[in-house]
Amino acid sequence: MTRMGVPLVIEDSLRRPELFHWRGPIAREELAHWLTQRGLSALPADLAEVWRQTGGGDLFESETILAPFGAHDADDAVEEVNHDLQSGGLEPNLLVFHTGYIISAVDTSSATFVELNPTTLMAKRWFTTFDEWYAATVRAELGPRYGIK
Repeated sequence: MTRMGVPLVIEDSLRRPELFHWRGPIAREELAHWLTQRGLSALPADLAEVWRQTGGGDLFESETILAPFGAHDADDAVEEVNHDLQSGGLEPNLLVFHTGYIISAVDTSSATFVELNPTTLMAKRWFTTFDEWYAATVRAELGPRYGIK
C-alpha cells in the first residue's frame, strides 16, 4: 500500500476515474464471512482490502479484478473463473483474482501474488504485495498509455 495506506490501484482510480469501473464496496463483515466460508481467511490483507473498497471490476478497458460477489454466470466472478481454470489445470493452491492481458493469482500456500503463464497456468513471476504486483504488471504495461506513471 502507498504511504497513506491506500492501495496504488485505488489512488490511480481516484486520479483517473474514467478508467476504473468498480462494482462497489463490500462491507468488511460480509467479505470476511465470504472468505471464511471458502477457507480463504489467510488471503493477503491487501487483496482483501482492494476487494472491500472496490468489489472488483474493470480497469484500463481490458483488465478485470475478479469479484467475490460476481454473478454466477459472469466472467468476472472469482469462484466461477477459478472453477473453469481448475478444470484446465490450474493448481488448487492458486486463486486467480485478475484476468486481462495476463492472468494473476494468489498462491494460498505462501500468500504471494503470482503472474501465470496464460497457456500452461504455471507461475511465471512472483510478488510479495498487491501494490508490487499491480505496479509491475498492469500499471507498468497499460498505465503509460493512459498517462499513469
